[in-house]
Amino acid sequence: MSETGATVELLASNGEQARQLGRALAEARDRLTVDWTGDASEAQSRLAWPDVTCLVVVHDAAVGTADVVRSVRSSYPLLPIVAYGAGCDLDADVDATVEGDGPASINSLADAIERVLEQRARRRQAYDIDDPPTAIEYPNVSDRQVEALLDDGLDRDTLRELLHKSQLFEALMETIPVHLYVKDVNGRHLHISREYFEEDMAEFIGNADVEMDMVEEDHAWRAFEDDIYVIENGVAVEDKEEYLPALDQWNVTSKVPWRDADGDIVGLIGVTHDITARKEREQQIRRQNERLRGFSEVVSHDLRNPLQVARSALALVEEDCDSPHLDTVADAHSRINDVIDDVLSLAKYGQTVIDTEAVDLAETAVQAWTTAGNETGELVLGDDVGTVEGDPTRLQRLLENLFSNAVEHAGPDVRVTVESIARPAPNQPGSEPIHGFAVADDGPGIPKEQRESILEAGYTTDADGTGFGLAIVNDIVEAHGWELVVTDSEDGGARFEILGTTPVAD
Repeated sequence: MSETGATVELLASNGEQARQLGRALAEARDRLTVDWTGDASEAQSRLAWPDVTCLVVVHDAAVGTADVVRSVRSSYPLLPIVAYGAGCDLDADVDATVEGDGPASINSLADAIERVLEQRARRRQAYDIDDPPTAIEYPNVSDRQVEALLDDGLDRDTLRELLHKSQLFEALMETIPVHLYVKDVNGRHLHISREYFEEDMAEFIGNADVEMDMVEEDHAWRAFEDDIYVIENGVAVEDKEEYLPALDQWNVTSKVPWRDADGDIVGLIGVTHDITARKEREQQIRRQNERLRGFSEVVSHDLRNPLQVARSALALVEEDCDSPHLDTVADAHSRINDVIDDVLSLAKYGQTVIDTEAVDLAETAVQAWTTAGNETGELVLGDDVGTVEGDPTRLQRLLENLFSNAVEHAGPDVRVTVESIARPAPNQPGSEPIHGFAVADDGPGIPKEQRESILEAGYTTDADGTGFGLAIVNDIVEAHGWELVVTDSEDGGARFEILGTTPVAD
């Protein structure tokens, strides 16, 4: 391994385990700088930095370590990954596996890291960057196609079409506000869009990333290795996030194989887009969510402790005397506890959603009905209830609250329908339809003058309610960036429409 050292990202199942292992690993090898975390999302975000040379994943079947490795591999196919842990037999694409637990195995882990980094160094040395360019001049056009055009005669319409496509390509490369590029089989630039780099065109054309001085060496090598991986394996690298510290810039890059008229790979086509503003917004949201979680913990601790003291004191008083007023106090304690639970739910479920996944709406509705519905009631699912992009835990809580609200106001025999929505956007002919889903019941409905008030925290028409159930629904909707509309159902009951969801294709 290079004497200059390397930065290792260590991911464990929790922060304390990560800290202990990270410190032990750094102490075992002075040349290793170790960053550690117990959060998989944080670890994968850190991998976008070019200085990270290796990922160590502490094996834990309970937290889906293999899934983490597969996710990392999809964006970082050549990043050295070492799996570590007691009984570690991880069936995943890793470069080394170290079985062990505790200080005695740390040196073995450090040795494995150095071995995989040495393998990476040898791989890079094996690239013959000095090879002359081998680009085919016109790879998308075969001699057979040219001869056919000449034999048949190049008519006016065919010539117009060819000129149109040629000029369209030039216009695209001239004006598109992203970094679009075409490279040959050696990873050298053949064409690039001019919007960002017009003054540096000469440095790009004919050179691979590692032959240029425009970015840091670590980043250039990562980009070049990705190029060769795509070209040699015919596999795309899609939506890979990259951070350039010197520019304080976040990019997202995709690269796909470029094939000639016979289907052989002759290079790649790639696109890189600046997503710095989006990443800054995500980081701001994460900070806000962390502050909200901290507030929730303080509220929970500072209110529940004195509440428990009051309950204990009440139990002692009940042993000494019998008074109807004591029941009132007990009811008040119970109500305070319910309010605390709901306030914490507001804080938890109202945090802006960053990480989403495909959620089966029908399956989630059935689960929610099992929790919040009624045995004598009926849940009806529309034929076209599909899959939406969202947070599965919050979506289930949203449906549970709507089902509970229906049972509370329409009675135990309520009939609740869940169906999808796809309607034309108002005043926007030809635009994409608005997608969403609706939850409707056959109860008494909600008067128009109350439809905004019911979504406010603390508003309730039930003397025993806390008034937070629909407020939590509204917060979950807003946290996803959706819209909630309250209206009438076909049966005259309440209908809650959640609009702006992203449907997931089957």
